Amino acid sequence: MEQLRTYVQKHIAEVVQDLSALCALPSMAGQEEALQACADWVAGALKECGLKVRQVSSGGPPVVLAERLVRGRPTVLFYDHYDVQPPGDESLWRFPPFVPTVYQRALYARGAVDNKGNLVARLWALRAWRALYGDLPVGVRFLVEGEEEVGSPHLGDLIAAQRGHLRAAGCIWEAGEISSRGQPLLYLGMKGILAVQLECTGPAQELHSGWATIAPNPAWRLVWALARLKSADEGILIDGFYDDVEGPTRLEIEQARRIPFPEQDYLRAWKVPTFLQELSGGPLLLCQFYSPTCNISGLESGYTGPGERTIIPAVARARLDFRLVPKQEPGKILELLRRYLDREGFGDVTIRPLGMMEHPFRTPPDAPFVQAVVEATRRAFRRRPAVLPTSGGSGPIHHVGHGLGLPIVGLGVGRPEANVHGPNENVRLLDLQRGIVHVAAVLARLAEM
Repeated sequence: MEQLRTYVQKHIAEVVQDLSALCALPSMAGQEEALQACADWVAGALKECGLKVRQVSSGGPPVVLAERLVRGRPTVLFYDHYDVQPPGDESLWRFPPFVPTVYQRALYARGAVDNKGNLVARLWALRAWRALYGDLPVGVRFLVEGEEEVGSPHLGDLIAAQRGHLRAAGCIWEAGEISSRGQPLLYLGMKGILAVQLECTGPAQELHSGWATIAPNPAWRLVWALARLKSADEGILIDGFYDDVEGPTRLEIEQARRIPFPEQDYLRAWKVPTFLQELSGGPLLLCQFYSPTCNISGLESGYTGPGERTIIPAVARARLDFRLVPKQEPGKILELLRRYLDREGFGDVTIRPLGMMEHPFRTPPDAPFVQAVVEATRRAFRRRPAVLPTSGGSGPIHHVGHGLGLPIVGLGVGRPEANVHGPNENVRLLDLQRGIVHVAAVLARLAEM
């Protein structure tokens, strides 16, 4: 590992140059030219690493598939994506989101972590290994898609069609974290998700608010509907919502109590004094891992610009996402939501699914592949990682986990202060170096299996 550390440290400027070139491409949904340019960049970089590469049409942006197999050695599949979230309000960014900028030993750009930083770390791990030792110690396969941020609508069909080209001993997922103290966090699964938009309509056009005595206001109607969904103590009130939820086992409760989780890192990064319900320790992690959510991600109605416009809005909208735990089905939750709003007298509230309906997935912690990655992580970081049963986020992990029958471990270069999906997304250059060594250590450990 020391030889690898030295090599990566020596070449970190080139790593940053590669990541900057990739992050400069605004590869968001709808930006077809930038998405294709990103796919081409990834394909070219994988070819430079000695892999056989092809781009496959999936009905959306191309999926980049690559492989280099080693006879008599196991193969590891890397899942990544090259699309990114929109930057949001660019006035909140320290630097333009698609003009990658190094500031205080961190690179700022949309995609700096999610997922271009993680992807570049993996590419450089291959490059470093080949430069130092020759051919790779194990087979590697890559699946890099361009629709993860919009729910991966075509990935399931692509995996079914390409199953023979994706066989592996296990999969390294796109994301993981490193605490401010340098402790790696590994994830063994993700929650499912259902994203919807609720809409209430009122008068045919905006009205003078002097008519508020007699004219229906869709903003109030929406607020009243939202208030029915969740209680002040964080309980979700939709009938049947918890029916399929399985609580943690006694072993999982004991494990949660022992997981070293960087609580202060998150409180400091979020600039909040406490977590919800003042949770900490084991109860905090049990809530995070084993509880589903009902989250308001956006509200829109009326006028909030400069000056005053005292109006009754014509329409009000809210965007919700439900993060789901094993056994919860997004389609069923959608049906329960509709039935509940109807029963509560809100049949006039329309529900529009937003295309994100992912199933949850978890890998058993005692899987041999997991144990190999844990040991590799210990070697790379010189300390034992925190192994978390699931992340709070969601993704198309079930397509790989269930569709290919693979154990999955998420690892990466993120941190609590990385602002993934928010303004000023950034990755520390030190964490980029650590991430490259981490992936190389995984390759080395898998070669011993």
